[in-house]
Amino acid sequence: MSISVSRRPGFSVYCRSSTTGEALRRDFDGAFGGRLIAESPKQGIHPVLKQTGCPVLSICYRVEMSAEITARPKVRPGKRNNDPEGLRKRVLDVAEASFQARGYHASSLGDLMAAAGVTGGALHHHFPTKKALALAVIEERVAAAVEATWIAPVQAAGSAREGVRNVFEAVAAELEQQGFVRGCPLNNLAHELSLADPDFRAALAGIFSAWRQAIADKVRADQQAGREQDTDPQRFAALAVATYSGAMSMAKTAQDSGVLRDCLNALEQGASPASSSKGEAVAKRRRRVLRQYKAF
Repeated sequence: MSISVSRRPGFSVYCRSSTTGEALRRDFDGAFGGRLIAESPKQGIHPVLKQTGCPVLSICYRVEMSAEITARPKVRPGKRNNDPEGLRKRVLDVAEASFQARGYHASSLGDLMAAAGVTGGALHHHFPTKKALALAVIEERVAAAVEATWIAPVQAAGSAREGVRNVFEAVAAELEQQGFVRGCPLNNLAHELSLADPDFRAALAGIFSAWRQAIADKVRADQQAGREQDTDPQRFAALAVATYSGAMSMAKTAQDSGVLRDCLNALEQGASPASSSKGEAVAKRRRRVLRQYKAF
């Protein structure tokens, strides 16, 4: 039976040198590092039948049983967490927050594992690479944020213009209450990752495309109802998305949500049907003048 000697002071042994046969007494103060393989002796001097792990001792005799000899306890594995979906969600929560606060490149897998309280094996079971984790954040979290913040409200509004105005005002009010501006989740990752990897760029571009398409479709629905006859759906959608993205970038830099309201006012003035007609008239005059110059 293999037994271990607890590292406790007061353990004396007699040793017989394997070379000279001289009997030596050694008093150990707890620094003994070997293992004894024997039955627990009762009294007197009892031989230990197998050499210990200590290189100094060859044949050892035990006395003064002040040290406890106990069987090595068996370590039972902890209870397994049988909630893989919950673990995956926790990792996504941590990664999403870290990518927005610190950026993708500044967020190490070690930091993410520590924050989520998961092992490397558990993390890699769901996300084999850091890139796979980032793509999941983009496709599942960022896309969902754009859906909830922009697409659904615009679709539910009475008109495209009303929907765009409602989103700008709702986001500005939320940021004012929050007290700081972290930026648009899609915009933040687009700035950092669009040139880093084609898969990142494709995933981010797909969200921008769905965002613009939802606004353009709403404008077309307005046109079917007899409104927005002078508005180009795709141009209006592109202008709305670009205005919001630029406004969020400026608001993040200035830490001032008022930029959103300023950009909303400019958007409504610049994208109104009257301004569109005026702009088209100016464009026609410009083309006419250019044709006249070419005639000379």
